[in-house]
Amino acid sequence: MLIDTEPLPHLKCCRESVGGEGVMRRISMTTRDELIAATVARYALADRTQRSRILDEFTAVTGFHRKHASRLLRSGKAANRSAPRLSRRI
Repeated sequence: MLIDTEPLPHLKCCRESVGGEGVMRRISMTTRDELIAATVARYALADRTQRSRILDEFTAVTGFHRKHASRLLRSGKAANRSAPRLSRRI
């Protein structure tokens, strides 16, 4: 028998507490790429405590997990995206 005192850990999402609204903010891919490009230089020159603050800011804006954000900022480049594909004619 389960006691209904607290939700199970897997039902809690870390994104719920980001920004205080309870929802993850969506940004466009172009805006995300611009944000990555602007933040990469700061991240590369920062020491450990500054990188932690930069990651906090970046994850609050994008809603990404810290591990994903740190990998993006370490790689230093946004993915090259191709133009949308034309639909196939049948």
